[in-house]
Amino acid sequence: MKHLSRCCALVLFFVSFQQTFSQTTEKIPAQQLLAWAIGGMTEEHLLAQIKQRGVLSYDDELLKALHSAGAADSAIAELKKTKPSPKSLGTDEGLTSLLKVASAIGSENYEGAYKQLMGSVQANPKNADLHFAAAGILRKVETWELAVGEYRLATQLAPELLDAQQGLAFTYYRMAAPRLCNRNQCVSSRAPCFWREGSCA
Repeated sequence: MKHLSRCCALVLFFVSFQQTFSQTTEKIPAQQLLAWAIGGMTEEHLLAQIKQRGVLSYDDELLKALHSAGAADSAIAELKKTKPSPKSLGTDEGLTSLLKVASAIGSENYEGAYKQLMGSVQANPKNADLHFAAAGILRKVETWELAVGEYRLATQLAPELLDAQQGLAFTYYRMAAPRLCNRNQCVSSRAPCFWREGSCA
């Protein structure tokens, strides 16, 4: 019941942010856009952000990474309509790491994706988008307790990030149900249980 009560409270909370979600007009950096896709931002919200703000730059590698991360085809198609024209994104370390994360997700290597991403999270602990991305991976493997922690950090750092609010509410809801992952297979109950691979991080 405790988790369900939290879920209901959070639903009301994120609804109150719907009017402020897209107030900023700054163009979206490629790293932020990819982190949103990895975290599982909804098609509706991703499309809205791209349409209203546009992106700083993108290239074919980013488009491929967005697809691997699970971004909807409609969002990718909208991205191709934006300006400036496609150009190389260079060798930004943070973006390079997220490109590897997306590639791992595309191969359903969630353990590898999580480990790669955590390096970026530890280097940038106040980056809400990275915490949101980490929560999205943990959600995929149904490691709800750790997902809650990442969603909480994301919502504290960026209260306007609606998808993090929704993810936190959904995670509390799922925590009220029996956990599908067998903790006995894990070395530590605090580690993500990557049940698809049958091992822990």
